[in-house]
Amino acid sequence: MNKGYSGGTAIVDRIGRESIVIKRAHLVVGLLVQPDVLREMAKNSEMAGRGFLDRFLFAQPVSTVGAREYETAPVPEDVSVYWHAGVRSLVSASSELLKAGDYRTLALSSDSYVLYKSWWNTKESRLGTEGDLASPQGWVSKHEGMMLRIAAMFTLFENPQAEQVEAGQMEAALSLWEYWLGQAQFVFGDPVVGSRAKVLAAIKESGQPEFTVREIVRKLHAKADLVKADLAHLQAAGYVRHLPKQGTTSDKWQAHPDLI
Repeated sequence: MNKGYSGGTAIVDRIGRESIVIKRAHLVVGLLVQPDVLREMAKNSEMAGRGFLDRFLFAQPVSTVGAREYETAPVPEDVSVYWHAGVRSLVSASSELLKAGDYRTLALSSDSYVLYKSWWNTKESRLGTEGDLASPQGWVSKHEGMMLRIAAMFTLFENPQAEQVEAGQMEAALSLWEYWLGQAQFVFGDPVVGSRAKVLAAIKESGQPEFTVREIVRKLHAKADLVKADLAHLQAAGYVRHLPKQGTTSDKWQAHPDLI
């Protein structure tokens, strides 16, 4: 499993049989489970010690119960065509490489490198013993490479023959970081303490059902990216909900009714 995450060489030795050697092993795992199942897995010392769960991305969609529609509009045709064409092109290009026993390495453009380096430095400053990322340190370290993979996937989806990741794709990938981080913190049971507790207190004190990141930033004199990370965690825990953006208005969040 762990070798399949990083594309390493996997060797399986069997008694009385020839060894199985898989060069550049790749494994894709998708699980649909309840949050409690993940938390129980996180308590398993063998899984934790080997970094098994550190290799996963987590997503817990916000429940729509109570706001569901009986009849929903179909996916717009242009979106459907774009998606299917992109997937087919990507699968076709990768199949050709696999049949040839070959692979392709994507480089970073100078602009995308600057974006990634800036993100990396900011993330690194939060990993110390006093930082807010000290607890999920193993997960964070594994996902330094995951951000690059996501940027590469965005690139290849748009152009399967691309040879480098441009700034737009890197920016799109990094924009997902705080969401993934908040989900992972929730799964690994990070309590609502420290900066997250301060954000939650600021929401309660406002007494308003809706608020923006800017309002919390001003109230706490905090950095916007850190507030977004805390809100992602609070959303995964059910305290707040990110409202769909409408037009050019600022992104709004909604507090759980019990908080107001």
